[in-house]
Amino acid sequence: MLTKKIIAGVFLSLSIAANTAHVGFTKNVDSEPGSISVDLSSIEGMHGIQFDLQFDSNEVSFDGADIITSTNGIMFETREIEDGLLRGIAFSLSGDKVEGSLELSFSPLAGFNGETHIELNDAVVADKDGKSIPVTLGSYDMNFGSSMPTVTALNSIYPNPFNPNTTISYSLDSDSFVSINVFDAAGRVVAELVNGNISAGYHDVMWNASNSASGVYFLKMVSGNDVFTNKLMLVK
Repeated sequence: MLTKKIIAGVFLSLSIAANTAHVGFTKNVDSEPGSISVDLSSIEGMHGIQFDLQFDSNEVSFDGADIITSTNGIMFETREIEDGLLRGIAFSLSGDKVEGSLELSFSPLAGFNGETHIELNDAVVADKDGKSIPVTLGSYDMNFGSSMPTVTALNSIYPNPFNPNTTISYSLDSDSFVSINVFDAAGRVVAELVNGNISAGYHDVMWNASNSASGVYFLKMVSGNDVFTNKLMLVK
């Protein structure tokens, strides 16, 4: 099974137009908490799709998107349009149909404890000849009212690339001493974001890089025996 995961990158656009809605996205019933699984196979003959993803950035952070498929040569990319609005595109480089599922994951921001609304808007689907396939759009509700993390994880860095602020979201399955530091390419610590005892739950911390130069940085999170790293791109 082939998984393509691209959180940000060069964005390509589909130059096709949508018609009256006929075919709908189907949400898989076995989606994990904090995630949406959309069945792409329900759209017959789909070779490309573009969609907008809208969410409340004051309630949740976008952790990433996957397309899980057995089709070879699937290109999938997302980019930020504005705060709380992303645009995604997927198409087949091999000429095969795009089948499988679109997986979208979110984490609640610190202090948010309730239901949030996710929408897939302005979907445009193309067949093998580039002609549009009519589709309906989906909206989904996620309830974080009683959720607690089941694992400790570095969930997301958003936006990334960024200028000058980015928010790091992480989760702890138990109370722990946590350190989160930012390093430059030479391995020097340029920012100490977290260094102390943190309670179990979902958390986020912002890095203001106003005093740092453009370039690549590395984030390291340590919680007990768990170590997580990720790359950040500051573009001024």
